[in-house]
Amino acid sequence: MLRDLIIAENVHGKTGLDGADLPDPTIPPLPTRANDLIADILRESTEKVTLVVTGPMTNAAIFLLSHPELKDKIAQISYMGGACFGGNMTPQAEFNIYVDPEAAKIVVDSGVPVAMFGLDVTLKAQLFDEDIQQIEEIGNPVAEVMANLLKFFNLTTTKPFLATPDHVEGVHMHDPCAMAYIIDPSMFRVVPLHVDIDTDHGISAGSTVVDYDDVLGKDKNVDVAFEIDLPRFRDLVFKSMTYYNRIA
Repeated sequence: MLRDLIIAENVHGKTGLDGADLPDPTIPPLPTRANDLIADILRESTEKVTLVVTGPMTNAAIFLLSHPELKDKIAQISYMGGACFGGNMTPQAEFNIYVDPEAAKIVVDSGVPVAMFGLDVTLKAQLFDEDIQQIEEIGNPVAEVMANLLKFFNLTTTKPFLATPDHVEGVHMHDPCAMAYIIDPSMFRVVPLHVDIDTDHGISAGSTVVDYDDVLGKDKNVDVAFEIDLPRFRDLVFKSMTYYNRIA
């Protein structure tokens, strides 16, 4: 919203989806901007709608600013981003929040129910080589694309964690956590906490300031995830990859 764009080409490749052999699209892109599309969906829905944000929260923040009359139609915003402890863009900031901290602050301060899936839990949501092979063996186009994406992602993200020769680090499934929570929230341990966003330009810029010990005594505005039932999460991923077989 207020800063120069930062991308993660070193992690996801030049296309953002390197590793996958994707077919040409068969439908034209929608002419509607994201902000207007969100507004149309909420306005027309007869029930509240959940937003799942797996990148910087620019679109969600712009929507909240431009359509305050529709805010009450949002059931929840589940987002992948931030961390209570540490970061992956700076020592304190996670990438998605660092890219647009002003947007993140608008979202967590909005009064809408918010759930945060930061590095505290997403680094524990791992798939290993045998899991990727199992996905590949499902044999449908969706599973094949997923397996290839994971193979590429594995080349760029696990190396910093391989400090000892006998340590096996899996692929970190960051974004799927925010969606898995909506499907089955019981597989996560979440704690209501007060979260603020550092929108300054200093060493902690873009960090999610999580009041873990409630030293401020402020309202608990975010449900922060810390633990995941990994076997159930992996099972959900596998089942999702087989859905194509039922609709093809």
